Amino acid sequence: VEGASIDSPAVIWSSSNGKDWEQEYQETGFPNRHDNSMVVFLDKIYVMLGYNGDIGYLNDIWTLN
Repeated sequence: VEGASIDSPAVIWSSSNGKDWEQEYQETGFPNRHDNSMVVFLDKIYVMLGYNGDIGYLNDIWTLN
């Protein structure tokens, strides 16, 4: 997940080898964050919690297909 700074959008990247990266989602709809948790379960990405400099601590869960 990219988007820890206030000026950058929340963007999702993936890599099968850790070297070559592909952008999966440009505009995710959820607020930028850092210190968050993520998990992939049943082909969905779950983005949870974190911190945003404008909002403060986040207590939310977002799902991406």
